[in-house]
Amino acid sequence: MNSNMPHEFEYQFTLFTATYNRAHTLPRVFESLCSQTYKNFEWIIGDDGSEDNTQDLIEEWQEIADFSIKYFRIEHSGKHFVFNQGVKIAKGEFFAEIDSDDALKPEALEIAYEHWNEIPTSRKGQYFAICFACETEKGERVGKPFNTSPIDIDYRKFNYSKKYRSEKWRCFQTNILTKFPFEESEVLKDTLIPESIVFCEIAKTHKARFSNKILRIYYQDVPSLCRRPVHPMINLEGLNLARLYTINNDLEFLIYKPLELIKRVINYARFSFHLKITLPKQINSLKTNIGKILWISLLPVATSRYLFDLLINNTPNEARKAKQRLEKAKRY
Repeated sequence: MNSNMPHEFEYQFTLFTATYNRAHTLPRVFESLCSQTYKNFEWIIGDDGSEDNTQDLIEEWQEIADFSIKYFRIEHSGKHFVFNQGVKIAKGEFFAEIDSDDALKPEALEIAYEHWNEIPTSRKGQYFAICFACETEKGERVGKPFNTSPIDIDYRKFNYSKKYRSEKWRCFQTNILTKFPFEESEVLKDTLIPESIVFCEIAKTHKARFSNKILRIYYQDVPSLCRRPVHPMINLEGLNLARLYTINNDLEFLIYKPLELIKRVINYARFSFHLKITLPKQINSLKTNIGKILWISLLPVATSRYLFDLLINNTPNEARKAKQRLEKAKRY
């Protein structure tokens, strides 16, 4: 164990994978971890109720791996439920997610650790994450590189950036993540909650450091609910929660993406109609005057969009049917 590591941690990194019926792609995650040049890490797999041979596969790897592998399984509830549990049991100073169908470059952890050590000790408490670039399985960079690297950016500005926002591999300080769990409730079960809700909330008080170094391979060769929903209404509760968060917290970033934020205000009302949320409840959920003004002014547009959804049968009920038809293709 690194002598500079806080005593409550056993490893420098916890690598976390949330999975659901991904036994066919998990081997490339495992192989990429076996190839890491930096070995001070553990791997936690959070299984959201898989019905394939995921557990058998993990148990085989636990016998042969030269690093710690922890596995837990819950009743199928949604990625944010297993993510929260993974953070709770993590023993690494850093918590870095690796998707169940992706891979890390062999030097990924070594480079991430070097980047963290470049930050003066007196300033490390100001940061909640260090973020790195990704490439596709074809070797193509995902997103545009920053003009300067590394660079410190308000994660909220990155989230609304026209030029730089793209898929990143993120290493979080575990201690900070524990203070900002994803919301868990019955209504949000089996729903994809946008990660930006949590990460933008943390960014109100902490900075993120970005590097142009490519450390993660972002595979796009299999279907993924996270990347391409089988129906636009399939994660309606989560999408609506994200739109409400934007209105209540991020309207100051209208200058960066005005059309996108206006669209989110419209969709908050539109999705709320589908979820049977009344107008009084909608406006009472809005915390700022500018949010209320935008919501009122855009309400006719949202109502029209909702009525058009009904006309073309673009509804939550149709989403549930689509989900049932394609349940076997539902992946993290």
